[in-house]
Amino acid sequence: MREGTEAIYKEGPFVAHVKLHNVRASKNKMDADVTLLKVLGTRTPESPVPEQWKIGANSIGGFQEAWSAAYVGWEIFFDAKLISAVLEYANALPENIAGNERRKQIRAFIIEFNDAASAELIKA
Repeated sequence: MREGTEAIYKEGPFVAHVKLHNVRASKNKMDADVTLLKVLGTRTPESPVPEQWKIGANSIGGFQEAWSAAYVGWEIFFDAKLISAVLEYANALPENIAGNERRKQIRAFIIEFNDAASAELIKA
């Protein structure tokens, strides 16, 4: 049920490497505690980021490797290849990239990665 799972969390201008705890899910509802492992991108370096927060959704979309709650604007990606690729990409970005530009590049990378993975599934 994803307890203790590492993931990439994306919400608004925020992208982070996280771990899920206290995951509670039913047919169309879920709640979980999210623990921050590393901020990958945010609007500004000064944006406050808590070390832990709660998420929930009454209607959850997605599939086995991702969850999303469009009406609250968050997405969580569980695919190990995506997590590894995003962390590698984020760590390779130059330190002098402004927070907003860094965030945009990481979000674009996630979209491109998922598009390529979807294309591979269609070919198979």
